[in-house]
Amino acid sequence: MNKYSQINILAWTLIITIPFILQSTRVINTVQYVTSKDNGWWSILTGPLLHGNANHFAGNIIGLLIGVTLLINLYKKSYWMVIVAGYICPAIVMYQTGFKSVGISGLVFTIVWFIIYRGLISTKLFRLIPAIVMLLLYGTTLYSAFPQIGSQIAWQAHLTGVLIGVFLAIINKISR
Repeated sequence: MNKYSQINILAWTLIITIPFILQSTRVINTVQYVTSKDNGWWSILTGPLLHGNANHFAGNIIGLLIGVTLLINLYKKSYWMVIVAGYICPAIVMYQTGFKSVGISGLVFTIVWFIIYRGLISTKLFRLIPAIVMLLLYGTTLYSAFPQIGSQIAWQAHLTGVLIGVFLAIINKISR
C-alpha cells in the first residue's frame, strides 16, 4: 500500500466519522441535512455523510474503506470518476424520487460493484482475484438493491450505485 493510499483511507475515515460523531452527539441537526427536496440541492452533498445508526455507519465505513483501498491500488486512473459519480448520482436519484435518505451506501455500492464487475471482465489475475473476494463478501448486498416490503433501506440508492459501478467498469474496460 502506497503513501497516497494511506492518506486516502485516513481522509475517508475522517470524512465519514466526523459527521457521524456530530450527528450522534446532536451537535448538528440532521433533519436539515438529509437528502431531500425539502432541504434543497445542497442536501445532495450533505445527506450521504449522515447515517441512521451505528450499524448503518459501521457497514458503510467498512465497505468504503475496503473498496477505496482496492480502487486506489487497482484502478488509480478511474478513482475520481468512480468516487464523484458514486457520491453524486445515487443522491440525485434519491432527491429526484422524493425519498428522504441518509448514508453513503450509494457510493459504497458503486465502488464495490465497479471492482467486482471490472475485475470479472479483466484479463488480469491481480484484478480478478480481488473481484472474486469482493463478490464473496458483498454479493449478497445485491438483495438490498431491490424493494423490500416494510424495509427502510434506500434500495434506490443501492441500485443506482450498482448500475453506476457496472457502467463505469464497462467504460473503463472499453477505454483501455
